[in-house]
Amino acid sequence: MFGKLSQRHRVIVRIWLPGTKSIGNNRGENVGHISVETEEPKGYMSLWPKSKTVQEQLQTGVIGQFFEKRPTHYMKNQQEDELAEGRDSELTLCFYSLSPGKIHKKWKTLKEETKSWTLLPKGRTGTHSCASLGLELLRAGGIERLLPKVFSLTGSKNSSDICSIKLAPSPGILGKLLVKAKQKECQEHKETKGYKYKGETNVENMNVQKVTNCLVM
Repeated sequence: MFGKLSQRHRVIVRIWLPGTKSIGNNRGENVGHISVETEEPKGYMSLWPKSKTVQEQLQTGVIGQFFEKRPTHYMKNQQEDELAEGRDSELTLCFYSLSPGKIHKKWKTLKEETKSWTLLPKGRTGTHSCASLGLELLRAGGIERLLPKVFSLTGSKNSSDICSIKLAPSPGILGKLLVKAKQKECQEHKETKGYKYKGETNVENMNVQKVTNCLVM
């Protein structure tokens, strides 16, 4: 189906896993984060809620943030995400068999359609979390081809991960799925093992169950 894959078509997915104490400036309980970056065409895709003051955050409370809707804010680059999270991403995965053009096209559509950020976007029109937006972008790029049938994003009653994905995708659950996808890409396209990207996570011998045991929102 594919010839030799090109580094020009690199799609970079960065995941900040949930459950890590954040020292960044996002002023919220750390629930993780995901960004998608394409190099050709060039684009950085990272959805955040508009910042709150400390007083506003205290009024919302830890539980309240899971149900609120807030205006959208888009980070411009990796450095802004790292500043907000207060650390580097725990997972940096590079894909070469996805379609950067389709991802970029979907990005333009989602930016127009997404009116607010929420952690629980299921059934709420015009809203997305960073994870649900990232999931839509990767699906547009063809990520499902790289996932085992049990992890099919279109639905499986036998997969607790997929039940969670359909309910409310989280960076932790996506991390598990995308490590699987990257491992399959490496198996199918061995030339990609020689492609180097600074900070990329080596997933060749990684146990996907150890990526995270996060509680899915």
